[in-house]
Parts: sequence; structure tokens; C-alpha cells
Amino acid sequence: MKHVTCLLTCLSLMILPSKMIAADDKPATPSTTNGAPAKITPYGYDYFKLRDGLDNCRIKFEREKKGRVAFLSTHDRPDPDNFMKGLKKRFPQTEFDTVIAWKVSTGSTDHAFRFPRYVLRNGPVDLLVIETVFNDSSVQKAQEILRGTEGVVRQARISNPNMDIMIVYWARDNHVREINAGKVPMITEWQEKVADAYGVPSIDIGKEFAERNRAGEFTWGGTFTNGFLGPLFGFTQPTIDRMLNAAWQKPLPEPASLKACKLPEKPLDEKSYFHGRLLDVKQATLGEGWNIVKNPAYEEGCFKPHEQEILVADKPGSTLRLKFDGTAIGFYVEMRDRNLSVEFSIDGGAFAKQSLSGGAWGNLLSTELAPGPHELVLRLAEATKPAKPDAKVPALRIVYFMAN
Repeated sequence: MKHVTCLLTCLSLMILPSKMIAADDKPATPSTTNGAPAKITPYGYDYFKLRDGLDNCRIKFEREKKGRVAFLSTHDRPDPDNFMKGLKKRFPQTEFDTVIAWKVSTGSTDHAFRFPRYVLRNGPVDLLVIETVFNDSSVQKAQEILRGTEGVVRQARISNPNMDIMIVYWARDNHVREINAGKVPMITEWQEKVADAYGVPSIDIGKEFAERNRAGEFTWGGTFTNGFLGPLFGFTQPTIDRMLNAAWQKPLPEPASLKACKLPEKPLDEKSYFHGRLLDVKQATLGEGWNIVKNPAYEEGCFKPHEQEILVADKPGSTLRLKFDGTAIGFYVEMRDRNLSVEFSIDGGAFAKQSLSGGAWGNLLSTELAPGPHELVLRLAEATKPAKPDAKVPALRIVYFMAN
């Protein structure tokens, strides 16, 4: 019952009170019956897949006494503080460098382009923890989920062939309903394809939440604020601990050495964003209406507010040009004004219009270009909704361009 009480503390803000567990119910706590260990999960199996394991980072942590752990996620999920406390308890003599590269409202696509700048800012990473399911929910195309996820994983392995990676599948309330209906959420399905291809361990917290609820460990009301399953914090770290226990249950063999992790010769999708990068706004040639402005309080989630030069335009028709190399191009905005649209042309082609009403920080304009040099012409379109007479004209603020 102590476990149930602790669990309810984590769930109390958003879950209805737990029912009492009957004597013949299967408890989730590791107790014993007639000397035999009881199951610690509702149905006798756990919610992680070890695949190729996590031996490389263990060698670094245990033998070299140094390690760099990076978190690339939607927000602070899983909780980096608790995650690192667990690692420090396992390796008390190890000096850790923690890289927090989360960003609110971003998913795997954005992270593939942010990876070089934000994940690798302190150098090679030994263990990368990825969570993008929560905001990949807004992506309805399987191809985009694949390209973004593989873009991160393949780019990580290229940057450091010995880098261990683990993927944590968070969830929204709609995911739980799909799981309870016997379905696998599309996002999890396609990220698992990448995990299988690259031998990456993964943890399905959404499935654990759904099944613990189904097993009667607590009663779930069915909805949460903004669809966010905040109580999943109560499951994440214990599941991570169980996975690490399984991965590192035996002593490290004496001859153990770093081995290159799995990197398929060919990507699952040739246009996955594993060459994703951010381009400085100064690379653009500006026409009338655009200005480079220093924003002294720009906040990038993982960094404290700092001065950042950004491009700003608030007059429809303001045009810029950008020469780039690659198969995809877009831009990363500071603010998400739902009244804004842009028009763009690539290599002298006809102009197309794209609304920014989706609210994403990263806005890809084209992803199917032939490899090689290209030129983008971008201009601010008329507002998609009429502004009030006294309303301030919305401005487009570009922080970076995105190229793959």
C-alpha cells in the first residue's frame, strides 16, 4: 500500500482517488508470496526494450569516471534531475556533464535541426535521452515522424559512433485511449521502427500508464489539462531504474571496450533529417521591410535568456533571399502569431503560401528538393485574419533558418 500511496501523491492533481486493491488483485509492489517474488508490473512484463543495450556509456561512467548525458525532449520529460540522481547513485565517483536541450512545443523534426547546436554544444555525448512523442502528436504524417526521429538518431551516431541512446515514449490522453483499445499510437509505431533499425533501447511510459490504470491501480478520469498526462512523472523514473538494472545487472567484463553502435549503411528514408542544421539569419540577403534586431531576452528553453540576433518583418510583401544547400529548407520562429502567413519560391518557381497558424516553432517549407544548391525567396503575406483597427501589426520573427 505504500507504493499505492506514493503513486497517488504523484497522481493527485489530475487523477481521481485510487480504489482499494482487493486481496486477490495482483499488486504492483515487489512484495513476496510464500517466499516467491511478486510481479512488479500488472501483467508480468515490463515496458522497456533493451535491444543493443547501454554498455558503452557504462564503460565511460564506470571505468573512465567521466560521462556526458544529454536530454533532448519536449520539455523536462523525463525529469533530468531525478535521472541524474539515479546515475550518480550508481556511479558515485563519476564526474557528469549534463546537457539539457529541451524546448517547449517541439518534436522530433525540430530536434533533428537543433541537434548540432544544442546537444553537441559541450562536445561528444555518451548517453542521449530522447522524448518527442508528446509534441509529435501534432504531426499526422508517418513519414515526418520517421524523418525527424531518424534524423536525430542517425545524426547522433554519426557525431559519436559510440553514443548510447534511449527513447522514452511519453503520452497524451488520446494515446492512452488508443492503447486501451488495443492499438499502437502511430508515433510510437514509427519511432519503434527507428529504434529497431538502430538497436536503440526504448521505454513505453504511455503503455505502462494505460495498463496500470486498466489493472485497477488507480482510477483515471479520462482527460487532463491540455491533454497532458502530468502524472506520468510517477512512472518514468522507476521504469528507467528497472531498465538500467536489467542492462547492468552483471559485472562489467574485464575485456569490455567501447564498440561502435549500430548505424545502418543506408537510412530508412534517404531524406531523413540527419543532415539537419540551423543557419544564421545573417546568411540571408534582406530586401526592404526586413531588419536584424538584437533581442536581449531570447529564451531557448535549455538556455537562460540571452541576446540573440533575429530577423523581423511586419509589412506584407517584405522579401528576403537565402542560398542554401540541401533537400529541405524552413525557418525557426521566436513567436507563434496565428495571423501570419508566408509566401515562398525556390529556384525561381511559382510562389506557394504557407500559414503559420499551426503554432510550431520550426516551419519547413519544402522537404523534397534534389540534393545540391538552391535559392529561397521568402516574403511576408497578408494576415490571414483581419486585425482590429487598433491592433498592433503582427511581426514575423525568424531566429534561424533550417536546412537539411
